[in-house]
Amino acid sequence: MKKFRLSKLIIIFIAFFLLSGSLIFLISKNKSLRKNISFFVDDGVTIVKEMVDVPIYFVNKTFSNISELFNTYRENDNLREQILEFETKDREYQMLLEENRELRSELEIKESFSGLNVLTGRVILRSPVAWLDNVTIDIGERDGVLDHMFLVSEGGLAGKVEKVNTSTTDITLITNLSSTDGIPVKIKTNKDDVYGILTDYNEKDNLLVISQLNTRGVISSGDEVFTSGLDGQSPSDISVGKVKIIDDKEALNIKIYVVPTVDFSHLSYVSLIGE
Repeated sequence: MKKFRLSKLIIIFIAFFLLSGSLIFLISKNKSLRKNISFFVDDGVTIVKEMVDVPIYFVNKTFSNISELFNTYRENDNLREQILEFETKDREYQMLLEENRELRSELEIKESFSGLNVLTGRVILRSPVAWLDNVTIDIGERDGVLDHMFLVSEGGLAGKVEKVNTSTTDITLITNLSSTDGIPVKIKTNKDDVYGILTDYNEKDNLLVISQLNTRGVISSGDEVFTSGLDGQSPSDISVGKVKIIDDKEALNIKIYVVPTVDFSHLSYVSLIGE
């Protein structure tokens, strides 16, 4: 049985060898056949190569796109960080500019009121609930603060001393005055000064209200208003604002509406001025 199998294998091998040799001989003698077979082989190789290359190209392209996407994300993150850093530095720069401007303004106040007691401080407490009522500043009795001193910001009247503590002072803003604690003022007209009392504030229109005038005078829109010091305790000639509206409908109760010099939305570095 084993001899039969061996003989069969030998016969198959010899037949395969003869067939292969005959095929090679025919191909070598027949240029046309050799050329066709070469084309066939080349086409087959090309097809196989394309079948292999296309998936590889797709995979490479996909990974390349993913890599570019991650690079884009990283670049965007870096750009966001740079923009955030720039915005932070810009805010800090603007704050420093504002602080410098305020300090220069307070220095000018000291020069303008050189004959008076001028102290410079900073607002350290201002409640959002009572934004236009009161503030607390970081100087007090030990710094020389006295009653009847006026709070000045950027050259304009902002408030008056309410309570002096050892190291701080509570201030009533002029947007929170009443008829009992009004501030004597004067309106500079083309003729004589007109005197009155600053007693109220119109929050809706952001206008200070002056009443109790000593005379109607010839008050015009744009006339400047200053403190008068007629109470004998407070300093005079501090800017309050400019006349905007004259309400003389009631002859015995004329009211003058004034645009304040001070921007009450922002109080930071301030001065106290007193005799």
